[in-house]
Amino acid sequence: MIDKFQRIAQSMQILRLPAILVGSICLVSIAIILVGARSEEFERFMTPSLIGFVWAATAYSFIVTFRTVPEKADKSQKLIARLKQRISRGWYWFIAVVLLGTTVAALILTGRLMSIWLKDYVN
Repeated sequence: MIDKFQRIAQSMQILRLPAILVGSICLVSIAIILVGARSEEFERFMTPSLIGFVWAATAYSFIVTFRTVPEKADKSQKLIARLKQRISRGWYWFIAVVLLGTTVAALILTGRLMSIWLKDYVN
């Protein structure tokens, strides 16, 4: 699984800078809304900005974390080197499971927030 994540992250490498840009724009808009919004007109953009920031941060962290993954240990390595490789790859497995959990949480959060936002502002 982590090797597949590495291939996906390497193919998505071009989206790293756009993820930073979108995340920054969303974060700045959240700050402006929190500090300077005097009416509900601007507050209605808080939910899409929050969702955009969450997805931009998730995409960026996925790309940066999985662009390099340690190789599998092979028989030619000494015992300590193989153990070190396995521990390192185990850490990446743990991060992959955490990332999958946060992605599911982000999907649920997106669905709920967008349904509330659409109900409040589209009618």
